Amino acid sequence: MRLGTERYGAVDLLYHGPGATGIDEGPKPITETDADDVREAIRWMYPAADVVNKAA
Repeated sequence: MRLGTERYGAVDLLYHGPGATGIDEGPKPITETDADDVREAIRWMYPAADVVNKAA
């Protein structure tokens, strides 16, 4: 991230979400979701929070 901002300047948009991996896998209905599913989903948020924090 640092190298990119040094070369191109400030980051205007950062996308962290579904991409090429698992694109055919939609989320389960909330009525079929349990605590372990939520923990797994939130695990993906930690790297996004770290990147946004470092970019600010």
